[in-house]
Amino acid sequence: MIKAKMQETIQKRLAELGLDALLVYSDGTHSLLVPSYLHYVVGTRAMGQSAALITRDGRSRWLVEPAWDQPRVAPLSWIKDVRGTTNLCRDLMDAVKELCPSGRLAGSGLAPMPEDMNAALESRAKISQADDLVEEIH
Repeated sequence: MIKAKMQETIQKRLAELGLDALLVYSDGTHSLLVPSYLHYVVGTRAMGQSAALITRDGRSRWLVEPAWDQPRVAPLSWIKDVRGTTNLCRDLMDAVKELCPSGRLAGSGLAPMPEDMNAALESRAKISQADDLVEEIH
């Protein structure tokens, strides 16, 4: 799929599912044996863990660790709001609060998410599993 159409396709699928945002997580592991949902969505790979949030109304943000990797990955993605972070859990919770206050999220690639981050996310959002959504639009 042409990456320029990615946001439009995600927005359409979120509307069909009655969800307000897609959250895609990567722990930074890159393997040929495991799907890389975040790479499929953003178009490139970060050096460490990262998460992208794409909303049904057209906003998007990609949080990248380590923070110093942001200048390298930002021009490689269709997402314009790419932010380096030193605390992904905190900044992700802030992004969910700001971009998806309803908390109705589709989540993809969440299995390797650290327990503390997962617990914080589940306290703020109702998450529907969406690995298949990302595979479908990829």
